[in-house]
Amino acid sequence: MTVRSLDGSAVDGTPDTVIAPSELTPGAVVISGNDNKFIGFYIKDLTSGHGHAHRGIFVQGDRNLVEKNLVEGRGNVGPADIGILVRGGGVGDGIAEDNSIVDNEVKYIYDGIATVSVASNNAAKGTIIQHNNVHHVFNVGVAADRTPYTSVMFNEIVNNKIGVKFNSRSDIGLSGEGTIVKCNNIYDNSLYDAENIATDGSVLMAEYNWWGSTTGPEPTKISGAVDYDPWLTTVWEEAEECLPPVKVGRMTGGGFIVGTMIMIIDIGTPPAITDVEVRLNFGFELHCDVSKAPNNLEINWRPLSGGPTYIFHLDSMNSASCFETPADQGMPPAPFDTHVGSGTGRFKVGSSPWQTATIKWRFVDAGEPGAGTDFLMISIVVGPTTYTISGKITGGNIQAHPGDP
Repeated sequence: MTVRSLDGSAVDGTPDTVIAPSELTPGAVVISGNDNKFIGFYIKDLTSGHGHAHRGIFVQGDRNLVEKNLVEGRGNVGPADIGILVRGGGVGDGIAEDNSIVDNEVKYIYDGIATVSVASNNAAKGTIIQHNNVHHVFNVGVAADRTPYTSVMFNEIVNNKIGVKFNSRSDIGLSGEGTIVKCNNIYDNSLYDAENIATDGSVLMAEYNWWGSTTGPEPTKISGAVDYDPWLTTVWEEAEECLPPVKVGRMTGGGFIVGTMIMIIDIGTPPAITDVEVRLNFGFELHCDVSKAPNNLEINWRPLSGGPTYIFHLDSMNSASCFETPADQGMPPAPFDTHVGSGTGRFKVGSSPWQTATIKWRFVDAGEPGAGTDFLMISIVVGPTTYTISGKITGGNIQAHPGDP
């Protein structure tokens, strides 16, 4: 069953369909069945004087979708009010499985969004919490409390007391294994941005989040065992690590770029840095799926002032990711415009012997005819020396292809 407000969203700034009941126990909205959708309502708690727990939306069944709702609580009343709660108990086997909490806003309540297990038959598993805005919550913004395989991604979790809280108790059969917190904006929470209270040694996997600073989270804002390194150096919406990958397709290209090659020799303190104006020629065919072939990349450059030719040949592509960015790739259309990858290969300067080298690259199909629009970044490491060049190509073309040959 689908229950949908007239305009389908309470988070788009337009007039809303309001649900403001006089009692919110067990919840203003209770979803106790399976495969239902609840979309676009403003749940508003206007009550006072109730000492028991209030819940805005309470999900107890399996595979339900709660989307584009606004839940506004009654303020700092607790410690039990929850905006959106996922927990089984009394429905089916008592485990609320594979529910999706997507694109909601929760504010002015004691706890924001929580997926909770308190017993083997009063539990939750596989909850997806994505694209929500949780702010001005008086205790925990998002909680994954003894619920395995919870996915907390692409959320805005700011201006709460605690941003994200994790718990795991495998000693009593309530593990939080498989839970990930990735690609969220988590910052300006007054006590902790992330807290792990697990008693079974579990680590909260919280890599690739934006903690409000290019240097990562403040140490005092992390409590317990939290793996937050590496972190994002910008908001997740702008981070390539958080863009959905494409596995079918390939990118080809050839041409040249005239620009500045930065050479860093990492010996001594500080390392020696040299800028050289070069003409770099490139040609490649690279798949989005690293297991597919062929994957070829050949690069050579020479200083404009003269000197030996530098040559690199790719022998093995070790990683590959294709994704869509705001770049306007033109025709033919493909579901991605950017290829980011790494590999190993052979490198030589002039007539010197071949050496083993590693490479990272980023190629962007940003429109036709290619020159002056398409972009490349190449970084080659040979021993202590790193060669890096980036910019819009001067001639040639980079092309994303939607299929594999």
